[in-house]
Amino acid sequence: MDITKLEPGTSLVTSSGDVVELLEVLADGASARVRFSDPTSSSPAARGSEGEIGADDIMTLAGERFIGPI
Repeated sequence: MDITKLEPGTSLVTSSGDVVELLEVLADGASARVRFSDPTSSSPAARGSEGEIGADDIMTLAGERFIGPI
């Protein structure tokens, strides 16, 4: 996903299903600093924790969840 035009505060969904808040797009646009707002039960991240994820790990905007092939 091209994250270079997203605003801080945007809610995103990762490939593992975690909902994260975008804090900043890092200089190269290939990764982002995020805060985990609704991690899945299998996620190693805790609610409210921060981390860096790759742009390829971001699947969609929250509220527009990807369902996958049927």
